[in-house]
Amino acid sequence: MQLIYYIFHIGIVFIIFHFIWRLFVFAVKQAYGPNNRKGALKLERMLKPVSMVLLTAVAAMKAHEFVKIATADWAIYVYAATGAFLVHAYLLERVRKLPEMHFSLKGGLEINLLVEPTLTDKVLHWVCPVLFIVFIAFPEWVTNAFTVGLSNYISDIYNIPVIGWVIALMGFFFLVRMVLAALNTFSHIFKQVSPQADKSKKSDNREEFTDYKIVEEDAPDSNPSGNQLPKR
Repeated sequence: MQLIYYIFHIGIVFIIFHFIWRLFVFAVKQAYGPNNRKGALKLERMLKPVSMVLLTAVAAMKAHEFVKIATADWAIYVYAATGAFLVHAYLLERVRKLPEMHFSLKGGLEINLLVEPTLTDKVLHWVCPVLFIVFIAFPEWVTNAFTVGLSNYISDIYNIPVIGWVIALMGFFFLVRMVLAALNTFSHIFKQVSPQADKSKKSDNREEFTDYKIVEEDAPDSNPSGNQLPKR
């Protein structure tokens, strides 16, 4: 039960942090002006790795709160592994949601182009889960005035009566989605390592064949001269 509560609160951190970051990006775009969307998008892409690492640090601080009150020694390993999985799944979803670049041409025609994720984004969604585990083991590395203030601000937003209820509902759906994702991952791993998977792969290999043509060779002629043999 405590693990479910833990996943729920990590989801709350993800949701509120994403909301705060989108407000920050919106303010940056407004500062650049509507005529310089390309420059605003470049700045957003430059700051995205910062947001991924910062989110990992704040989530690790929340996870460390659960570690401190845990009664079992093995709880830190469960919290670390579960949190690392949540960070990986969430950042992978964020990387897949590509931003759009808008171009306005003469005559009122607009063109929307999808922007491919950078190599840094692809690498960080694998590195950040490792950083999450490191930050839980060494919380002093990420404990500073900025991260503590951001963590407290997230808690204050969640404690607002109406907004907190909406965020809690979103956190519940996040919890369900992550549980289903974990079950799907474990099911896929089990299918890969189970003996039945090896049997099915072997049977599939046996069923794979190419078309062939049977060539019937004529039996060798025992009478090459063509003369009829005398009847007895």
